[in-house]
Amino acid sequence: MLLRGGHRQIKLLFTEMEDILELPTAVFELYPRIRVALEAHSAGEHYALYGPMNEMPELSDALKAAEAAHEEIDAALAVLNRVPFRKQQIDSQQWKETFRLLHRMVLDHLDKEEGRIFPRLQSLLAPSRLDALGDRYKRGLKGELGPLPRR
Repeated sequence: MLLRGGHRQIKLLFTEMEDILELPTAVFELYPRIRVALEAHSAGEHYALYGPMNEMPELSDALKAAEAAHEEIDAALAVLNRVPFRKQQIDSQQWKETFRLLHRMVLDHLDKEEGRIFPRLQSLLAPSRLDALGDRYKRGLKGELGPLPRR
């Protein structure tokens, strides 16, 4: 439920951004929130989900796909972050196209997690283990667990 809630927040931020993408001042204010939300969510998932998934052979394909998606998302964020973050640059067509690509990648990744990974984890793990993973996710979001583990 925590991860789905995190997904919902990220989707709302992206929807809000699509609504204001033609207003550079608003984008200038909102994009940093999206970047931070994606980075925190990624850290939480790596701590809570990907470690346990690595221990389950039946989820190895899903884990590889999820990690590849995170790498693509990180690459798109890196492209967006390379552009000096000024109102003039984020108003460029290239920045907007890259942002829209990021949006599609994130939505695709979230849909795959919710449609494939979460139901599979719920069927494989006891409720108490899922609760423990939720607690670990919250700690990962807050940065309490240190830097991200190496992929």
